[in-house]
Amino acid sequence: MSLISGKSGIGLDLVKFLLAKGYRVAVTGRRVAQGEAIAKELDPEGNDVIFAECDVSSHASQSKMFLAVEPDLTCTDTDFKGVIFSTQLATHFMRHNSTPGGKIIVTGSMIGVHPCSTFPEYCAAKAGVLHWCRVMAPILKEKEGITINCVLPGAYDTPAMPGFTTAFLPQHLTLKDTLMSAYDEFLKDDEKAVTGQAVEAGHDKLYYYEIPEYKSGEVAQRNEKVYEPWFAIIHGERSELQGALKVHRSRRLRMETRLRSKKKEEKKSGKRRFRV
Repeated sequence: MSLISGKSGIGLDLVKFLLAKGYRVAVTGRRVAQGEAIAKELDPEGNDVIFAECDVSSHASQSKMFLAVEPDLTCTDTDFKGVIFSTQLATHFMRHNSTPGGKIIVTGSMIGVHPCSTFPEYCAAKAGVLHWCRVMAPILKEKEGITINCVLPGAYDTPAMPGFTTAFLPQHLTLKDTLMSAYDEFLKDDEKAVTGQAVEAGHDKLYYYEIPEYKSGEVAQRNEKVYEPWFAIIHGERSELQGALKVHRSRRLRMETRLRSKKKEEKKSGKRRFRV
């Protein structure tokens, strides 16, 4: 998105120049009716040109203008935050099952593992989804009896993104039966033994993804260890995971005192941490 100050003279000529080169443009100015008319004339559909009211002599007006061209993060919110919210709510209600626990299966994407520059926000969100499943798996299994796994489809013929059948050869698309079998891999796990796993639904086969090894060897594995005091401060409770790093009792008491203080501050301010 290019932000052009001024909707006449040099500014307008620059807008037209950038449009011709394929840029998306925000036109700014003080006279709203004139600015909106110019934007509509240049781009009747409103896909590549918008007008943002702005008095460049005013700091407040310029700040408001920049907010008007804030990136659209709907994709990120839907594909990543939506999964966090769904996990939280599913966990809450699964606690009330006749037999507490359950299975959560999240839809990720192959391009959450392998980059595709056509969809940067989508790729980043789906990468977050995959890692979310992996990091939440031990906690949910230990505390709630819930498994969480991730299915990674490839290109799939869906109305949400038309044109796949023309952009891809048939052998490059994930078949419906293949994708459904990926979900079934986790659904049929009656013992709930499989969690934190990711399975790629290729054209007609399934492929499990392993967590990559550290390049610097075993010394780096300390990074993934749960440090119990930090976990308690962030989540309001201990992880109780096997292998979690603990501290001496006197230090733990100091940490717990700090935790209680933070809880009081949050209650007073009305802010709450995310907790599954």
